[in-house]
Amino acid sequence: MSGKPTYRDLTEFHGIIHAIRKEMGRKRLQHVADTMCQMFCGWRLIGSKRSLVKLGAGTLEIDVITGECSFQGESILQLAIAEEIRRWMHDDLAANKIPVTALTHALLSVNLSFSEGPNKMYRCQMECTSNVATETADYRAQLTEVQDWPF
Repeated sequence: MSGKPTYRDLTEFHGIIHAIRKEMGRKRLQHVADTMCQMFCGWRLIGSKRSLVKLGAGTLEIDVITGECSFQGESILQLAIAEEIRRWMHDDLAANKIPVTALTHALLSVNLSFSEGPNKMYRCQMECTSNVATETADYRAQLTEVQDWPF
């Protein structure tokens, strides 16, 4: 025995490394799906609250790959939150060596409803559903949050 790795050893090692990377990629893409919903409901939404109130109740859809937005099926100007989420996703994928081109789509859908809350506040209920997909897998997340915003 020479102590040097054989071709078989190296092939098995590369197979293990490939499997680890694949599993890390799966976990990362689920993280992306989770984070898209969390970001929409988080502090970064502040720059888009006024626009959302103007849109009113309905379904907002964001193509997170491009940042394009639609409301009730009609194209609208990009919201600040859409660009925040788009930029974050692109940066996160790059940092984890996952090409954006590996995704077939990355969509965030938010059902918005408004009511009058206490002390002259808007009460906004956001039901977020995200879907990040590759040719071989779908990663989904859901988050519902209610926030009170000043008039």
